[in-house]
Amino acid sequence: MYVSYTTALPTSDQLAEMLEIFRSRNALLQVTGLLLYSQGSYMQVLEGQETTVLRLYRRISQDHRHHAVTTLLRGPRHAREFPDWTMAFHDFDHTELRASPGFSPFLENRDLHSFTTQPDGSSRARILLESFRKGLLR
Repeated sequence: MYVSYTTALPTSDQLAEMLEIFRSRNALLQVTGLLLYSQGSYMQVLEGQETTVLRLYRRISQDHRHHAVTTLLRGPRHAREFPDWTMAFHDFDHTELRASPGFSPFLENRDLHSFTTQPDGSSRARILLESFRKGLLR
Protein backbone atom coordinates (compact mmCIF):
# COMPACT_ATOMS: atom_id res chain seq x y z
CA MET A 1 0.00 0.00 0.00
CA TYR A 2 1.32 3.43 -0.89
CA VAL A 3 0.28 7.05 -1.19
CA SER A 4 1.47 9.54 -3.78
CA TYR A 5 0.60 12.90 -5.23
CA THR A 6 0.06 13.77 -8.84
CA THR A 7 2.30 16.28 -10.56
CA ALA A 8 -0.67 17.54 -12.62
CA LEU A 9 -4.37 17.05 -11.92
CA PRO A 10 -5.80 14.53 -14.39
CA THR A 11 -8.88 15.30 -16.45
CA SER A 12 -11.93 13.08 -16.31
CA ASP A 13 -10.91 11.56 -19.66
CA GLN A 14 -7.44 10.80 -18.31
CA LEU A 15 -8.93 9.12 -15.23
CA ALA A 16 -11.19 7.00 -17.43
CA GLU A 17 -8.21 6.02 -19.60
CA MET A 18 -6.15 5.13 -16.53
CA LEU A 19 -8.93 2.88 -15.25
CA GLU A 20 -9.07 0.98 -18.52
CA ILE A 21 -5.30 0.67 -18.98
CA PHE A 22 -4.54 -0.28 -15.37
CA ARG A 23 -7.30 -2.91 -15.23
CA SER A 24 -6.10 -4.70 -18.35
CA ARG A 25 -2.40 -4.44 -17.38
CA ASN A 26 -3.05 -5.69 -13.86
CA ALA A 27 -5.15 -8.58 -15.17
CA LEU A 28 -2.22 -9.72 -17.30
CA LEU A 29 0.09 -9.48 -14.28
CA GLN A 30 -2.48 -11.16 -11.99
CA VAL A 31 -2.35 -8.11 -9.72
CA THR A 32 -5.41 -7.06 -7.77
CA GLY A 33 -6.10 -4.23 -5.35
CA LEU A 34 -7.81 -0.88 -5.04
CA LEU A 35 -6.73 2.57 -6.27
CA LEU A 36 -8.29 5.65 -4.68
CA TYR A 37 -7.95 9.11 -6.19
CA SER A 38 -9.09 12.47 -4.88
CA GLN A 39 -7.88 15.99 -5.53
CA GLY A 40 -4.37 15.06 -6.58
CA SER A 41 -3.84 12.30 -4.01
CA TYR A 42 -3.60 8.58 -4.69
CA MET A 43 -3.75 5.66 -2.29
CA GLN A 44 -3.31 2.18 -3.70
CA VAL A 45 -3.22 -1.38 -2.47
CA LEU A 46 -1.46 -3.85 -4.78
CA GLU A 47 -1.82 -7.61 -4.30
CA GLY A 48 -0.14 -10.44 -6.15
CA GLN A 49 3.10 -12.34 -6.46
CA GLU A 50 5.76 -10.44 -4.49
CA THR A 51 8.24 -9.99 -7.33
CA THR A 52 5.48 -8.79 -9.67
CA VAL A 53 4.09 -6.32 -7.14
CA LEU A 54 7.56 -4.97 -6.31
CA ARG A 55 8.37 -4.50 -10.00
CA LEU A 56 5.05 -2.70 -10.56
CA TYR A 57 5.58 -0.53 -7.48
CA ARG A 58 9.07 0.41 -8.66
CA ARG A 59 7.59 1.41 -12.03
CA ILE A 60 4.89 3.48 -10.31
CA SER A 61 7.40 5.22 -8.04
CA GLN A 62 9.49 6.22 -11.08
CA ASP A 63 6.50 7.47 -13.08
CA HIS A 64 6.80 11.22 -13.79
CA ARG A 65 3.08 11.67 -13.03
CA HIS A 66 3.72 10.97 -9.31
CA HIS A 67 5.82 12.50 -6.59
CA ALA A 68 6.29 11.81 -2.90
CA VAL A 69 5.50 8.11 -3.39
CA THR A 70 5.45 6.69 0.14
CA THR A 71 5.05 3.07 1.19
CA LEU A 72 2.50 2.67 3.97
CA LEU A 73 2.32 -1.13 4.29
CA ARG A 74 4.25 -4.01 2.84
CA GLY A 75 4.10 -7.70 3.51
CA PRO A 76 2.42 -11.00 2.77
CA ARG A 77 -1.29 -11.67 3.23
CA HIS A 78 -2.97 -15.04 3.53
CA ALA A 79 -5.65 -14.08 1.04
CA ARG A 80 -6.36 -11.22 -1.32
CA GLU A 81 -8.64 -8.58 0.13
CA PHE A 82 -9.48 -7.06 -3.26
CA PRO A 83 -9.86 -9.95 -5.71
CA ASP A 84 -10.90 -7.59 -8.53
CA TRP A 85 -8.73 -4.55 -9.23
CA THR A 86 -10.88 -1.43 -9.03
CA MET A 87 -10.46 2.32 -8.98
CA ALA A 88 -12.48 4.89 -7.02
CA PHE A 89 -12.76 8.61 -7.71
CA HIS A 90 -14.12 11.31 -5.42
CA ASP A 91 -16.48 13.98 -6.81
CA PHE A 92 -16.29 12.46 -10.26
CA ASP A 93 -19.60 13.23 -11.95
CA HIS A 94 -19.46 11.24 -15.16
CA THR A 95 -22.16 8.63 -14.71
CA GLU A 96 -21.05 6.63 -17.75
CA LEU A 97 -17.72 5.86 -16.07
CA ARG A 98 -19.45 4.85 -12.85
CA ALA A 99 -21.17 2.07 -14.76
CA SER A 100 -17.96 0.80 -16.34
CA PRO A 101 -16.20 -2.33 -15.11
CA GLY A 102 -13.68 -1.47 -12.45
CA PHE A 103 -15.19 1.72 -11.08
CA SER A 104 -15.63 1.52 -7.31
CA PRO A 105 -18.10 3.72 -5.39
CA PHE A 106 -15.93 3.26 -2.28
CA LEU A 107 -15.17 6.97 -1.82
CA GLU A 108 -18.83 7.94 -2.10
CA ASN A 109 -20.27 5.28 0.20
CA ARG A 110 -21.19 6.96 3.46
CA ASP A 111 -21.93 3.62 5.15
CA LEU A 112 -18.46 3.32 6.64
CA HIS A 113 -19.15 -0.08 8.16
CA SER A 114 -20.02 -1.80 4.90
CA PHE A 115 -16.44 -2.00 3.71
CA THR A 116 -14.48 -2.99 6.78
CA THR A 117 -16.73 -5.46 8.49
CA GLN A 118 -15.03 -8.83 8.34
CA PRO A 119 -15.33 -11.92 10.52
CA ASP A 120 -11.71 -11.56 11.64
CA GLY A 121 -11.75 -7.75 11.99
CA SER A 122 -10.27 -5.09 9.75
CA SER A 123 -6.86 -5.36 8.20
CA ARG A 124 -4.35 -2.53 8.43
CA ALA A 125 -4.89 -1.80 4.73
CA ARG A 126 -8.64 -1.48 5.13
CA ILE A 127 -8.24 0.76 8.17
CA LEU A 128 -5.97 3.11 6.18
CA LEU A 129 -8.37 3.10 3.22
CA GLU A 130 -11.20 4.01 5.57
CA SER A 131 -9.13 6.87 7.00
CA PHE A 132 -8.56 8.22 3.48
CA ARG A 133 -12.30 8.07 2.79
CA LYS A 134 -13.37 9.53 6.13
CA GLY A 135 -11.14 12.53 5.50
CA LEU A 136 -12.98 13.17 2.21
CA LEU A 137 -16.49 12.78 3.62
CA ARG A 138 -16.16 15.45 6.29
